[in-house]
Amino acid sequence: MIPLMSAERAWAYGMQLKHEGQTERRKHLHMIERLRKAVTYANTLTVITEQSPSCRPRTKQEAKAYAAGMNGILKFEQASWEEAKDYLMEAQTIYVELSASSRKEHILRAVYDKKVEELRPLVTFSAYNIGDESAMEDLRNMQGQGTDIAEIDNLIAATRQKEAASVSEFPVTWRDRTVLVTHDKVRMFLMSLRDHDSDVTKAATNQAKIAITETLLFNCKDAMQVLRDELKTDPSFSMRTGSESISDIHYLYTYLSYIRLQNTITRNMFMIDNTTDSNNQSFESKTSGRALQDSIRLYEINLQNFTEIQQLPTVGDDVDLITTIKHQVTAQKALRCFAIAESFGQSKKPAEALVLYDRSKEYVAAVISALQDTDMQARLLKLQRNIDSRMLIMQAQNILSQDDHAIKTADKATLKKRLTERLDEFVEDSSVLTKQPNIAVFPPEFTPVPCKPLFFDLALNHVEMPNLDSKLDVKPAPAAAGGLTGLVKGLWGGWGSK
Repeated sequence: MIPLMSAERAWAYGMQLKHEGQTERRKHLHMIERLRKAVTYANTLTVITEQSPSCRPRTKQEAKAYAAGMNGILKFEQASWEEAKDYLMEAQTIYVELSASSRKEHILRAVYDKKVEELRPLVTFSAYNIGDESAMEDLRNMQGQGTDIAEIDNLIAATRQKEAASVSEFPVTWRDRTVLVTHDKVRMFLMSLRDHDSDVTKAATNQAKIAITETLLFNCKDAMQVLRDELKTDPSFSMRTGSESISDIHYLYTYLSYIRLQNTITRNMFMIDNTTDSNNQSFESKTSGRALQDSIRLYEINLQNFTEIQQLPTVGDDVDLITTIKHQVTAQKALRCFAIAESFGQSKKPAEALVLYDRSKEYVAAVISALQDTDMQARLLKLQRNIDSRMLIMQAQNILSQDDHAIKTADKATLKKRLTERLDEFVEDSSVLTKQPNIAVFPPEFTPVPCKPLFFDLALNHVEMPNLDSKLDVKPAPAAAGGLTGLVKGLWGGWGSK
């Protein structure tokens, strides 16, 4: 473990010096010394594993491959291409054999395969420097796959520069007008432009496509600066627009401006795809709010770039080109409306989202059949399907939000009532589960009720009762004294007798 960690530390320090010493020769020499130490420790590791009886054959092979790879990296940095290729191919061969013998151990096999892929660009670059011209195509493919080796980019640039220097005149045709390019940097850029589409097609990831397009834009900027410096001597350069006849160099500058704007739009679309469709996830389900805001901003930039294209000199005279641009603008508006609608949907504003989905659908219907760009047509077809599904979801959310709003509005008034007073209304009331639920008044309040009615038999006064004296054995009562005198006499008579 000691020589292994020492080798890793020396190698890591060397890579740091390589990153810092792009322009300093002293740091480059220091990097070489650190790599030499790494090689010494790696070779020591190989000797220890060979002599140790406790090391398995696989461990011994791994140590050999590690030492061969470290030697190859040292020779690569020293530009000893033949030795570098031999060491690196030896390491590759060992890793391939280890991978083949680890079919059941998937983790180990993945590690070995990764090491093979890491060494492949170095082997190909060394082969090209030895004289293998066929390796250039492999290097270009590796560049498209996002291989992070600065030497490959530098080599491809140097090759194109040599090719541009060998050609005295390079004709360029754009919109039925041919211009001869005499500037070396502009020729080199236009030569790289020929391979740009194929490089992007071969790129494995969106990130690699973005890197290739940004490199093209950087080179385009340099080429435009060369033409801009020469156009400074033209006093009417900034005033020539519309259908006026312009010089060849001004026409070439317009062409490069068109390329820059178009590729900026393409780069932005790759960035949107990289943000909203990563890991093969759907746009609407995995896109964060920040990603949606970035996408909307990029769509706005694209629309501004299309406006600038239409304002380029002589472009306004090309009816077909202007029509194509207008179709592209409508397509961008459809995509932008969809992104804004998604943003509203995440903000719980389904009504606003539905309006924008509908507007996006109108844009798609207006332009999808007229587009000549197959890639944009595919985007809009996918967008059309997404709009239909998302509108259904937003309609449901809109209905639910309206019901929730009505319930919340009613709740405020309903919850003030006691439960016994609103038995015919269902409201989720958490207070009924507390220690002081608002259920009823206890003891209940007195309620006034009507009194018990009185019944009067009025019909009895009109009934004539039968005479039953004959059936009773009762003596007839003496005749009573008549009048008030008899009554008084009876009272006083009775009192006086006592």
